[in-house]
Amino acid sequence: VSHCWNEPFANFVSTLERLPSDLVIWVCSFAIPQNLDIGRILSVSLQASPFARALVEADRVLMVMDNNVEPLRRSWCCYEVYLAITRKMQVDIRTPVVSTQLY
Repeated sequence: VSHCWNEPFANFVSTLERLPSDLVIWVCSFAIPQNLDIGRILSVSLQASPFARALVEADRVLMVMDNNVEPLRRSWCCYEVYLAITRKMQVDIRTPVVSTQLY
């Protein structure tokens, strides 16, 4: 799951709840202790980071979009989409609520 943590957590959960119940997802904040020095983990190389390693093992990438479309303005989210596209992976974009104004 690629997303920006600026969206309300309830919206994030709402988006995930609309996915098939048997779908397995990887959410970085639940997989990597957030009290670690993330800068130290990422300083080795972006490709060796836990985020990138998990992403390249996935079948597809789900980008959770907020009402401000902020993930598309966040470097890390754009990097995740870049990795997916260069590996010819499916990229799904989902929102917590269908909004014609969002697009």
